[in-house]
Amino acid sequence: MQSEIPQLEVVTAIGDADAEDYVAQLLFSQGWNIVFRAFDMMALMEYFNNRPTELRTVLVFRKDLPEFDSTELDKLISPTLTMISLDGITLVAHQVMTHIRSQLRLPLIVNQPLKAPEIILKPKNETLLVTGTTGSPGRSTIALHLALESGFKLYDLDFRSPSQRYLIERSGLDIDFEIIKEERPREFSCQTNSILDIGSLPAISEMVNDRRWQAMLINSAFDSATKLIYVCKASGLSLIKLQKFIDDFPILLRKIPITYVFNMAGNTREERALERHFQKLVGGESSLVIPSDSRIANPSKSGHKVIGKLAALTL
Repeated sequence: MQSEIPQLEVVTAIGDADAEDYVAQLLFSQGWNIVFRAFDMMALMEYFNNRPTELRTVLVFRKDLPEFDSTELDKLISPTLTMISLDGITLVAHQVMTHIRSQLRLPLIVNQPLKAPEIILKPKNETLLVTGTTGSPGRSTIALHLALESGFKLYDLDFRSPSQRYLIERSGLDIDFEIIKEERPREFSCQTNSILDIGSLPAISEMVNDRRWQAMLINSAFDSATKLIYVCKASGLSLIKLQKFIDDFPILLRKIPITYVFNMAGNTREERALERHFQKLVGGESSLVIPSDSRIANPSKSGHKVIGKLAALTL
C-alpha cells in the first residue's frame, strides 16, 4: 500500500493567555498548523474525543490549564500524539523551540510494511554559508580567503552590497566565482562544493516570515547550507546582534553546524573586553578569534595561517 505521512498539526493547552498567545504565534511564524487552542481541560478532551486518531498531532501544554487533570491527559496517549509540556521552560524563542524540537518524534508511516531501505551512496556537496553582522566585519574577505584555500566555487549573494568582484579584480586572483545574474532570484541551487557570501543577516524572525525575493533567496541558501560561518567584529553593537542571532537561530528548526568568528580590529583594553564577551556568548561552540595583526584584509594565493585554522574548523 502507498505510504502516507500524516500532516503535523498543533494543539495548544495553556492557561495563561499571554503565554499561550506567545507560543501560538511563535509556532505559527514557522508555518506550523495550529488547529485548536484549548482554554480549559474540558474543551481539550472534547476536541480530542472528536478528532480522527490517525492524524499526527502535537499537544503543547502547561499545567496552568484550568481544571488540568493528568489522569485525563493520560487517556489521550496514542502513537500519533506527541505531548510536550512547557512547564519550567522560560518563554524565550531559543529555549521554547529547542525544547519542542528535542521532544518531537519522527513522522509515522501508516499502513506501510517494514522493509530494508535501499541505500544509495552519493557524494554530498559541501555548501559553506558566510554571513554575519552589519558594519563590515570582514565577511566577504573571509569568504574569498576560504574559496582560495579550499578551491570551492564562490558565489556572491549579497545583493545589497556585492563586493566579491571588486576584491577579486583588485587582488588579480584567478578564482571560480559567480554572481547570480537573474533579476530578483528567489532560490539558490548549485551542483558543486560552494561558498556563499550572503552579506549581513536580517533578524531571523523577520527572515522566515518575509516573502520578498531577498528573504526567500536567503532562506533558500540556508536550506542548501551544510555549514555556517557567522562573523562579527569588535564592537558592542556587533555583539548585541550576535546575541540576537544566537537567541533566534533555533527558530529555523534546522541544525546547521556553526563556527563563530570574531574579527579583532586592535588590542585596546576595550577590544580585549569585547573579545571576552564574545567568548562568553559562544562558549562551547566552534569559534575563532582573528588577531588584529593577521593581515587577512589582503587576499593572496598563499593564504594565511588564521585562514588555515578556520578552514580546518569548517571544511
